[in-house]
Amino acid sequence: MKDDTFRIELYLAEKYYPLRIKRSKEEAYRKAAKLVNDAVTEYRNKFGIRGSDLDIKDILAMVACHFAFEKLEFEKSSDQNILMESISKLDAELGEII
Repeated sequence: MKDDTFRIELYLAEKYYPLRIKRSKEEAYRKAAKLVNDAVTEYRNKFGIRGSDLDIKDILAMVACHFAFEKLEFEKSSDQNILMESISKLDAELGEII
């Protein structure tokens, strides 16, 4: 079996990180890194990291919280969609019975 992994370096919040990933996942990793870097820039501009008590670790903590919140909101939305589909199915089945 051919090893489909290779090494890349991702630039995240002012530092390069080496990773070994599957080739098929490279684009997703690069997009994820861009999202993180964009969020770091946004929080840095929003809270003015220069001249304040905030350092890059503080900014990364805020970014992590932001993405965790978005993930929870997405999961909540997905759960609601699954529930609505189940209710619609049950409603259709009840409609056939009645």
